[in-house]
Amino acid sequence: MKDFSVDRKLQLVQQVRSRYRRDQNDLSEREQILYGRSSAPRYYEEEEYFQNGEEVSSGEGTLGLRLLLAALAAAALVALDRNGDTLFGMEPRQIMSYLSTDLLP
Repeated sequence: MKDFSVDRKLQLVQQVRSRYRRDQNDLSEREQILYGRSSAPRYYEEEEYFQNGEEVSSGEGTLGLRLLLAALAAAALVALDRNGDTLFGMEPRQIMSYLSTDLLP
């Protein structure tokens, strides 16, 4: 694999994605025939992810927003603890115990 050029790798990726799209179209057609519905809309388009042979991000990620919300929630929890306040009748220690509970077996 080390002797593959970038063009050959790109060609392989495009071939795999083309096959995936064909399979998704076949599945959608089968669902239409069997159930009278189409599959969920596909948001993936090859043109968005490849420009000039290089993969690019779509820029629609929410990681930054989620991190900001988590930081705000943590800051609010610390402020509640320092002031000795409660949130909906729950003390910050109770909230932390609920957050740290593992719900998966």
